[in-house]
Amino acid sequence: MHSPAREPPGEPVPGAAPPAADVSIVIVNYRAADEVIDCLASLYGQDHGRSIEVIVVDNASADGGAARIAAAYPQARVLEMAENLGFAGGNNAGLAVARGQFVLLLNPDTQLPGGVLRAVCDRLAVDPGIGVIGVPQEVGGGQIVSSALRDLTPGHFLVRAFLPAGVIARFLPRYNIRYPEHEPRAEFACEAVVGCFMAMRRDVIDTVGPLDQRIFIYAEEREFCHRVRRAGYRILHMGGLSVIHHQGVTTRSIPIWRDVQTQQGQLVYIRLTQGTGAARLAGAAMSLSHLVRLPIELAMVGPLWKQRLECRLQRLSRSLKAVLNPPEQTRQAID
Repeated sequence: MHSPAREPPGEPVPGAAPPAADVSIVIVNYRAADEVIDCLASLYGQDHGRSIEVIVVDNASADGGAARIAAAYPQARVLEMAENLGFAGGNNAGLAVARGQFVLLLNPDTQLPGGVLRAVCDRLAVDPGIGVIGVPQEVGGGQIVSSALRDLTPGHFLVRAFLPAGVIARFLPRYNIRYPEHEPRAEFACEAVVGCFMAMRRDVIDTVGPLDQRIFIYAEEREFCHRVRRAGYRILHMGGLSVIHHQGVTTRSIPIWRDVQTQQGQLVYIRLTQGTGAARLAGAAMSLSHLVRLPIELAMVGPLWKQRLECRLQRLSRSLKAVLNPPEQTRQAID
């Protein structure tokens, strides 16, 4: 089992630390101050049954957002990083100062309905075999989607190259990236959960280490959950609850960067957890998938045609490179 990369988290803004709390909630902000303030309103607007400390890590937003968040909620601890450390690095900076028995990694574009944090911490407290808990997401219009994720393997990308998602979900659910055989609100053990809401005890982090900063963003939650399961803990998709998630607020304005980062993160994840050979196979399967879909992109029309085609070509270029030399890490600036 590999050890996660542990880079210096950066220097927090000087200031007296508040008293220790039962639950540490870490939120990474990058130019999403409005969403963070809405998230904090949901956190401070209810009784969680335990004391909380909220740590907001500003990833060098340089837009005045950190000051706005601190002014709106002075009870939250705001750490300003000198550079953008990504999702993994930003969360690790928060974890470095967190002192709660329980830890919740929470996206800035979420709101927490009443009773969710209490129920999750109660479950973690009574079942030491659980390593990480995720909950279903309410993503708009009352729609509920599962947060459970499967491990990624080269086979997933090979199957997806030739079969549509609906066929895979119905006949080959093992090759789906989610769990289509389970109702989205259901409770079940899974291989990983979406990083927008990841609750755990502090002792789990002490055992397996923090997030791996070799993955700048995307797939870092899969890698962390992989280590948690290797350490003998279960990953639970907890039913009967949900978190409101306004998806992709930070990256929706840069879709090509987002999609390329997603692919690169997946390749790094496979290399870290399954080896270089598996990452090469994954790169080959991804390349085949892009080649199958490229004629479709060329035949499409509309205002986003050029953007979709550019994204497809960039991903194809990087997946082909991965066949010979799978990436060892991802960065904010994609090479």
